[in-house]
Amino acid sequence: MQRMRIQRGGVNLDMSSSGKRIWVFRWRATLPDGQRVMRKRVIGTLEKYRTKTAAENAARVFRMNLLDEGPAALTTITMGDLVAHFCEHELVDRGEEGRAYSTRDRCESVLNTWVLPRWRRTSINEICTVAVEEWLRSILRAKGTKAKIRNTMSNVSAHLHDPFACQRGTHKSRAGTFAARIG
Repeated sequence: MQRMRIQRGGVNLDMSSSGKRIWVFRWRATLPDGQRVMRKRVIGTLEKYRTKTAAENAARVFRMNLLDEGPAALTTITMGDLVAHFCEHELVDRGEEGRAYSTRDRCESVLNTWVLPRWRRTSINEICTVAVEEWLRSILRAKGTKAKIRNTMSNVSAHLHDPFACQRGTHKSRAGTFAARIG
């Protein structure tokens, strides 16, 4: 009989790629094939959490999710992951039943030109209306172009609501936040 593992995770001070000192919450996850891998989530900078105790308190939410729902609860879905899944399932040629070629082409163009360069590595639960609207205002393009970008992002977020769209167990808890913020 295999013993049950209880995860607590740990908080460490690391260096970010930009050279800032950051607090990181680390834990182990078991893949479906049984392999154990390390995972991590950034808690915040050293300036924001000056002591390890403050960082530990901020990591308390991660720990509760880890204990309640297991390691999969902390896995994040990035905009890049969501767009890849959207393209794979929604932007395929289904003939008369699916989207027109021009629609698929426009979606791919908007995603590759505008959305992915800005949002690819951003977790979907970190994308909020204010940030998207500020970003859209900063783009020097016509209102119609900005509307196409916003509507395409809304379509991608609506894809997250579809219970059959993702076979991951983690999208359910995040589905309402992203689509409500963008759509």
